[in-house]
Amino acid sequence: MFDHDLMKHNLEFARALDNFQYEQSERGLYFPKQKVFVAGGFTTWVNSCGMQYDPNLVPAEGLAQILKSGLSATAWYVATFVNNVAVQSTLTGATFAGTMGEFTDYDESARPAWTVPSDPVAGVYSNSASLAVFTASTDVGTEEGVNLYGAAIIGGSTKGGTTGKLVCCSLFSGARNLKATDKLTVQYDISATSV
Repeated sequence: MFDHDLMKHNLEFARALDNFQYEQSERGLYFPKQKVFVAGGFTTWVNSCGMQYDPNLVPAEGLAQILKSGLSATAWYVATFVNNVAVQSTLTGATFAGTMGEFTDYDESARPAWTVPSDPVAGVYSNSASLAVFTASTDVGTEEGVNLYGAAIIGGSTKGGTTGKLVCCSLFSGARNLKATDKLTVQYDISATSV
């Protein structure tokens, strides 16, 4: 059974997936830290007797549809941040800019769009054909510059805005330092696979 209260922890599960902190089995995925098993299957009865449960495989077309349903109805944008803090499962689109210290000192007038094809390709949504670019403004300076500690995909285009849903947020494995006029290019891929 899937507990609907678990939906509020979707960022935590996404982070666990990104960091390969799960175990695969024939029946689904187990997240040891969260102590949660995620799986799907069919339960059948004949004349109300002989209950049988059979796990399912979600084929590529189904995985593509799940990605498309969740991501294609809204415009999404890339945002970066300067606070070197852990990403929490309670983070939202409304709290992202303040909590993570959204980086806004770039020349582009709005958050760069996360532009993906209308359908996932081989189970992956990626902006590889249209990368997001941040051009550091002259306010950043040339001596020390600014360290960017991570990025997010969010539903609002306004720099520092508090509207729109937060799809994901990640700390970089190492800070990316930008000085005036440097360009940070960002590609984000999200995929779905069935075990």
